Amino acid sequence: MTAILRRSSRFPRRNIARALVLALMVFGVVKLTTGTSHAVQFCNTNPITTPFLVEPGTATPYPSPITVSGLVGTITDVNVTLLSMDTQGDNNSPPQHWAEDNDVMVSSPAGTGVILMSDAGGDNDTSSGPVVDVGLNFDDQAANQLPADTHLSGGASSLTITVRPVDDDDDVADGPDEWDAPAPAPVGTALSAFNGQNPNGTWNLWITDDVQQATATFGGWCVDILTTGGSSSTSTSTSTSTSTSTST
Repeated sequence: MTAILRRSSRFPRRNIARALVLALMVFGVVKLTTGTSHAVQFCNTNPITTPFLVEPGTATPYPSPITVSGLVGTITDVNVTLLSMDTQGDNNSPPQHWAEDNDVMVSSPAGTGVILMSDAGGDNDTSSGPVVDVGLNFDDQAANQLPADTHLSGGASSLTITVRPVDDDDDVADGPDEWDAPAPAPVGTALSAFNGQNPNGTWNLWITDDVQQATATFGGWCVDILTTGGSSSTSTSTSTSTSTSTST
């Protein structure tokens, strides 16, 4: 035991140098990690329902809010997810489903409104069948936009698709989009419209059904926010929301 202890107490200079270099490298990685941005997700999982036989009709609730707090810096990227979309058929036999009747807009605490989907997910002429438990993740960087005139899910269910927002103004059957007060006037479909803004405050989701036929329900929604400064240790959420943070 004595020999082993004596040998371990002698540490060659080159090992000390290596240890110092390694320590500096580790320190540098830690600094780099702490300096990265963080995508923080806030969710409101309270259901949202559009009205039946009301044209146009605002959803309940209108709007659906999410309170964001504890974020540092300004916005560099925003994604929005609609949870578990289901359509309910109209009074026809068989019932007809119209996902394209749902106009959806998100607004920031600064009052900037961005359309996520409008007159999309169907051709407004022929019912394409029910949408069952479909999640829609809206991302400016997605490879494809939300289908404008084809069935939202291709008949599949229990899936989440990532798409770019779309406002299909070519469809005149539903008329112009109507957003009842206190919704802001939308500025377009690019989520980058939020870049540079303060992320903290109340984000709102506005949903209207612009034709008095079928209805739809959503299992809530989430907003993912990337900022220049990440999140502070005091990040909080409202009682109707949950938040998670992941490094990017």
